[in-house]
Amino acid sequence: MLFVQAQKAFRTYTKQGMVKVRDLAGQIHKLDPDFRPAYILDGASHVVDALFGYGDVKTSLRDAATIFKDMANRDGRVTNAERAIILGADAAIDQSEGRFDAAIEAGEKAVALAPNNADVLSVFALVQYYAGNFARSIALFHRAMRVHPVYPSWYSVFLARAYAFDGDTRNAIRWARDGIARSESDLLRAMNMTSLVFAYREAKRDDDARKEARAIREFLPGFSAIHHLALQPFKNQADLQRFTDAVH
Repeated sequence: MLFVQAQKAFRTYTKQGMVKVRDLAGQIHKLDPDFRPAYILDGASHVVDALFGYGDVKTSLRDAATIFKDMANRDGRVTNAERAIILGADAAIDQSEGRFDAAIEAGEKAVALAPNNADVLSVFALVQYYAGNFARSIALFHRAMRVHPVYPSWYSVFLARAYAFDGDTRNAIRWARDGIARSESDLLRAMNMTSLVFAYREAKRDDDARKEARAIREFLPGFSAIHHLALQPFKNQADLQRFTDAVH
């Protein structure tokens, strides 16, 4: 029951939800120190903190990696899926610290170990997105969606942006709207709406972009796209500038 509650809290993708996940995971650890899924959910909550700016990015990612590795070291038994999750965390850390080649190498190894794990595929899709490999990112997100048909809306946030960067504004608009429709929280809705602004700007539909930007301010007045941009570790500063100019 505690684990089901933790899964439900995780799927909110809110800051409060991640705090609840860690509280419930702590209770599970005390009751059953060897229940490995609780460690994975515990670590994943720190990845969400990094992704959405709920905590310091590097600290959150390192906390996640520590939890995953502690889990693996408990008895020395590590499945391919668990090893892939550890590599995914390492890839995210490498990327946040500017080691893009190392991040891609770790991500490729993770996908080879767990080719049908949606979490691994989506994390590597994000690594490829920030590295500027937008076509590869798009392909990985679609693979993750096939594995996990009831996918979280943050997939759509970055899939829409990858399509826009890649010049396919029709699909960018489509997937931004998909994300808006399935958003689990106000923050994720605002992030998907920001993706739609970017898609409209790339499509030269400036009136639609301004209208959507006004809708964001009315929907969530405290939301700052620029704040979230500061959390995004683009390899190519031209990509960051392109996005910033579109949504500023």
